[in-house]
Amino acid sequence: MLLLAAGSILAIRHAHDFVVGLLLSLCAIKGHLFVLTPLVFLIHRRWMVLAGGAVGGTVLAVMSFLSDGRDWPRRYLTLLSNPELHPNPSSIPNLRGLVFGPHGRGVSGHVLGAHRYRGGGRGVAGVEDSGFVCGSAANDIHGTPE
Repeated sequence: MLLLAAGSILAIRHAHDFVVGLLLSLCAIKGHLFVLTPLVFLIHRRWMVLAGGAVGGTVLAVMSFLSDGRDWPRRYLTLLSNPELHPNPSSIPNLRGLVFGPHGRGVSGHVLGAHRYRGGGRGVAGVEDSGFVCGSAANDIHGTPE
């Protein structure tokens, strides 16, 4: 994941926007961490990044259907909804835990602190859109404080 993110940062600094989208589409393996990333490029009107992401996402979807059949999305959602996969979801430091869990205040403080430290979100090339990164991290469904 870090290699893909680093590669996309290098590509965007060299104005290879389509490549950025292709690289970031591979981050679908951990989609909950990058779910807000397209909003950054939409706000900054980086259409070629979005086009690269759409092409990469389409290729990944076609590969998924070819390898796992037509019903893979249903099977995947069934797997994700299994309560044994997430036995204590309110203890995870994410948006749900922020609202319902015992760690809520700490998580919100870290998210806001990280956002302020990075400058409050000013642009794409310098990765100053930390609010979106922090928001995506707050959407994490696996990390537990234990």
